[in-house]
Amino acid sequence: MTDEEKFRAAEQAAKQGDPEAQFQLGVMYHLGKGTEEDKDMTIYWYKKAADQGHPEAQYKYAYFLDISCNKIISWYEKAGKQGNISAQEKCGVIYYNGLVGVEQDQAKALYWYEKLGGQDLPAIPEHDRRAARLAQSDRSRIYQARYNCAKMYDKGEGTKQDLTKALYWYEKVDGAFGKYAKERAEEIRRREPLYREGMTAYKAKDYKRAFSLLEQAAELGHREAQYQCGRMYELGQGTELDSSNRSKTALYWYEKAAEQGHPKAQTSCAGMYSLGYGTAKDEDKARFWYKKAATQTEDMKERQWAENWLYLLSLPEKEQGKILSEVFESL
Repeated sequence: MTDEEKFRAAEQAAKQGDPEAQFQLGVMYHLGKGTEEDKDMTIYWYKKAADQGHPEAQYKYAYFLDISCNKIISWYEKAGKQGNISAQEKCGVIYYNGLVGVEQDQAKALYWYEKLGGQDLPAIPEHDRRAARLAQSDRSRIYQARYNCAKMYDKGEGTKQDLTKALYWYEKVDGAFGKYAKERAEEIRRREPLYREGMTAYKAKDYKRAFSLLEQAAELGHREAQYQCGRMYELGQGTELDSSNRSKTALYWYEKAAEQGHPKAQTSCAGMYSLGYGTAKDEDKARFWYKKAATQTEDMKERQWAENWLYLLSLPEKEQGKILSEVFESL
């Protein structure tokens, strides 16, 4: 059949309500196969097929929508729920970055990355170059999603930090990110035992050994170890630095942990910035970290503490001083 004959056949079936024919007709108008290119007709037939639940049409229709249209994400999600790889990738990227008028939501981004990362890798056909390229592209998207899942669990983005799940996803990555994923997986295997041994030594009050082990784990990116190093520097446990350098280094490790979503570290950072301890006083940074802690912690006491400080920092300096004096007098 010629392209014109294929177009007429698809048009006849599409007008009778066949969703696959409607989708194919949209493709033909898009590519100008068997007819002239026509963007309006492309969108019209993609929408017809999309309304009938055709996943590729739902993805294509969303792709053609104006970027300011708030319906884009809903169409990508419809296609993604039916397993469309490209749509699942789009959902993850949009929610992670807060694009096309959608509020940033890393938890939803992780949901879509896991949906995509959990897909089986498509086989690569040997005798069909076009199909092979498409399959290779889908494999790359799946590997990228797995890598994104690993990083998010590793850093505690959109979820609690979970090194076991991070390791699971790192080990499933290959392709362009394979080398780095394997290196990070090895670091996780190394840092978790260091953290456990360090905390065992800490509980036994062997601070020098604890400090040595925990600092190694912290340097490998272990969030809890970073927080614990901050505490040990602040309290002078296992380190011989003078008090001035201890406080600066404590803030360094607190911020490392805070950047990975550790609520107590965020509160510690906020407190140091609000009081000018180990750094210049900076109420803007204090507010930033108290807000982070208030929204991320699940501990009601910690949340209340952060919210109280946010309220205090919203008051004039004289009022702040008066309230703090009353608090200290009551202790």
